[in-house]
Amino acid sequence: MSDLPPPPPGGTGWGTPPSPPPGYGAAPGYGYGYPAPPKTNGYAIAALICGICSFAVCGLAALAGIPLGIVALRQIKESQGAEQGRGMALAGVWVSVAYLVVVVLVVIGFIVLVAVADPPQDDFEPYYFPTTSTTFELPTTSTSVPR
Repeated sequence: MSDLPPPPPGGTGWGTPPSPPPGYGAAPGYGYGYPAPPKTNGYAIAALICGICSFAVCGLAALAGIPLGIVALRQIKESQGAEQGRGMALAGVWVSVAYLVVVVLVVIGFIVLVAVADPPQDDFEPYYFPTTSTTFELPTTSTSVPR
């Protein structure tokens, strides 16, 4: 015997279930969504970082910031809008150039300062050491101390 309950009265059995209600159809098309934002050029970021860090590492990074910025500007122009970061690349180039100009002016100023400085006189010998041995003697006067 089976464990199924008896069929309902007035029917021929369980039968097939009723069909589901009609669906709403496919959702209307919304296109492909928002376009992806343009990515930032990595060379532009590196140029800006090198330009800013040139103050911390005495200008060595400025020597790298200028060519990185120029390469970034060329790549951004050739990407036709697919990449952004033109402002960062320009800022990196200009900060690097400005730092190198300041360094060159400081070096020129130092050279001029040394050239204009008063040279020592001919008779001035700052490190004169006598070649003969000189001995110093204490005076031999006797002084009496009152008692």
